[in-house]
Amino acid sequence: MAILLVKHNIKEYSTWRKVYDEHKAFRTKSGMLTEKVYRSTTDPTEIVLFFKWDNILKAKIFTQSEDLKKAMEKAGVISKPEMHFLEETEQTTARPILQPIQL
Repeated sequence: MAILLVKHNIKEYSTWRKVYDEHKAFRTKSGMLTEKVYRSTTDPTEIVLFFKWDNILKAKIFTQSEDLKKAMEKAGVISKPEMHFLEETEQTTARPILQPIQL
């Protein structure tokens, strides 16, 4: 599984969120499978995005697209995004999954 982790700062959350939501169709068309949005507890302008992609090449192409650059500008991104391309190697759970009780 290919992971794209992005961190950047924004001017204002509600404006950013509106543009981010409008851009979802482009992310999906580009190969994004799932997404999570996180916001810093100490800096409300800091956003961290966690995406799963079907492959890393599509994620890299997406991050270099003119469409993304325009959307980030419109959304009020005020810092240079930190982008990390990762490969999932393992996933574990902290506790075992409970089995249903059979009567």
